[in-house]
Amino acid sequence: MKEVLNNAVKHAGATEIQVRVEVLRQELTITITDNGAGFTGPAPAGHDGLENLQTRLREIHGTVQIRSTPGAGTRIGLTVQLPFR
Repeated sequence: MKEVLNNAVKHAGATEIQVRVEVLRQELTITITDNGAGFTGPAPAGHDGLENLQTRLREIHGTVQIRSTPGAGTRIGLTVQLPFR
């Protein structure tokens, strides 16, 4: 979550960020939505934070969902099964 919040402020220039935390049927989901610049395609060279995030979630059998539109912000969902494996 820290990586996503940092990216929203530092790279996307977001002025509003919403964080939603849900626990449903032994599944934890954190959804972070911002009103920043958004993006298309992979992150620019040297900005591999989202790839690292996906790798870390895979290591604990979690998933990352990323939806972003240039000029319309980004929504990132992080989901893991509870208890963590």
